Amino acid sequence: FSLECRDGQDPHLHQASLASDIMQRTLIVIGSAVLITGLLWPWLSKLGLGKLPGDIRIETGKSVFYFPLATCLLVSAILSLVLWLLRR
Repeated sequence: FSLECRDGQDPHLHQASLASDIMQRTLIVIGSAVLITGLLWPWLSKLGLGKLPGDIRIETGKSVFYFPLATCLLVSAILSLVLWLLRR
């Protein structure tokens, strides 16, 4: 008993090829998003992201701890909404 695809290839090779295609597309999309964000950064920085109420900034002497909690939540909500709209 052996499993074969219609074209006579091993189904495990077909799955590996499919997974490879998905990974390549994912990396291209992530890279494109990083590139676009970098190119738009001068305009995006004027939006005030990173300085929202709820962003945590602790300064002690020479060290600074910064965690943009509110900014992360806002960006996550916007991305979730955009992706949800694209999949509809």
